[in-house]
Amino acid sequence: MLRLAVLGIALLGLVVGGIIAGEYKGKIKSIDTDAKKVTLETKDGDKTFKYTGESKIVGGKGDMTFDKMAEFMAKAKEKSKDAPEGGKGKGGRGGLGVTVITNGEGDKETITEVKMAARAKKKDSN
Repeated sequence: MLRLAVLGIALLGLVVGGIIAGEYKGKIKSIDTDAKKVTLETKDGDKTFKYTGESKIVGGKGDMTFDKMAEFMAKAKEKSKDAPEGGKGKGGRGGLGVTVITNGEGDKETITEVKMAARAKKKDSN
């Protein structure tokens, strides 16, 4: 009986944890490193999340931080200014594709993990 009660409590914890955690797919629109906020462009509209020192970024090259990501995005935005109008020139992709995993809800929702989208490999023209 005790085992059944412990199992029930553990399952309840997983269900409640799953409800509180969120997963959002979209493109990073902006990163405010001073306010520690990330704005994500989703199909349901823009969503802004806070990040902490515990928040991590996975899937990028090397050790990615929010500061490095903001710097990368600024460089890409600068390159896109040089791209031909309406073309896919230098850096004109419109944001980094990611999946954001959050914990908490409402104003207390914070990023626990950002999963960077894998880039498609270029095919050899042989």
